[in-house]
Amino acid sequence: MVAAYPLKLMILMLYQVLGQHQKPSEFYSSVMNMELLLGSELAILDRLDLFIRESAEKIKLLKRERDRLRDDVRGVDHVSNPISAFLMTKRLLVDYRDIDALIRDDVYGRKLVRELNSEECYRVGVAMVRGEYFSNANQWFLEALNRWKVEDDPGVNQLWINQMLKQDPTHAGGLVKKKTIEDDQKKLRSGSTSRTTLSRRLPPRPRFGNFLYLSHRLAKPRISRATVRDDGEHRVSNARTSQSAWLDAGDDRVVTTLDRRVGDMTGGLRQQSYEMLQVNNYGVGGHYVAHYDWAMEAVPYAGLGVGNRIATVMFYLSDVEVGGATVFPQLGLSVFPRKGSAILWYNLYRNGKGDRRTLHAACPVLSGSKWVANQWIHEYHQEFVRPCELDPEK
Repeated sequence: MVAAYPLKLMILMLYQVLGQHQKPSEFYSSVMNMELLLGSELAILDRLDLFIRESAEKIKLLKRERDRLRDDVRGVDHVSNPISAFLMTKRLLVDYRDIDALIRDDVYGRKLVRELNSEECYRVGVAMVRGEYFSNANQWFLEALNRWKVEDDPGVNQLWINQMLKQDPTHAGGLVKKKTIEDDQKKLRSGSTSRTTLSRRLPPRPRFGNFLYLSHRLAKPRISRATVRDDGEHRVSNARTSQSAWLDAGDDRVVTTLDRRVGDMTGGLRQQSYEMLQVNNYGVGGHYVAHYDWAMEAVPYAGLGVGNRIATVMFYLSDVEVGGATVFPQLGLSVFPRKGSAILWYNLYRNGKGDRRTLHAACPVLSGSKWVANQWIHEYHQEFVRPCELDPEK
């Protein structure tokens, strides 16, 4: 039956949306995932209706064949009769085999009449990643890429496939674009390093459409349950109920533009110590408890090797109907999401100590969906832009 295999494929896609490593209760952390889940459920029900209708027709056919064969058997008086022997042999070798094929192929699902396209191979690969079958996933992504190259109208973006192929499954997403400090010193000696000020001409302001592109086209394919740092490790926690994705400046010009604007907003903090841009989606009830962006360990963010987080820039990519404010309890401040706006704060004093006034939280979303993008900037490479101070009060 044609509907049988697509039904199995739809269920596989549902597992991709759910994520085999996630609990179903985590879906409230993203309205986007809830919408995907609803669409998948409706599609499965439609396929199930078709499967039931077609199966009912096959069952009727099987009953008619059963009755015909039973009548033939009842009419047999002597198996020694050559005609009766022939008909019985035909039934055993042909008729019952045809019925078996009918049951296996038509009721339980016949073979595909076409090959999978690039989008379907990509979706299967994503499902494999969710189940942590990374080796198998890469084979599906490579197949998706090969089919993408020969398809006239592929249903998947090549960028999505490439990003999944180069993704390190053991990494929590905190990669930093590193360059040595010698580069800064060479530029300083050559006189090419100058302090950037906010008075210089700003890059073009990202349009709202670009924010939608950033959240739905770039982040959506790689979004997964957000994690928090716990003893230097990244873990899923009820303290933060959202979905997140990581984007590099090389992924798209929109990310590059945002990085440039961050540089201007911060007075020229160097991009060598920017983390990848983190895009977050908070669904109804999605929140993040009060926390600091800077680390308290003796060697903060040791795996990155660029020091502590000196500053945070948060872009609001969407409006929120009710709730979703960013609050700073030590300062008595609250900022409600407004699409196209951004906030900036410094996490560290100039002497390198963490500023406890930067304690902040994401209030629960009560209605709607909240999309934000975080850009974290680290200490290293900022020596000539934001010099250190020995004064403990600064």
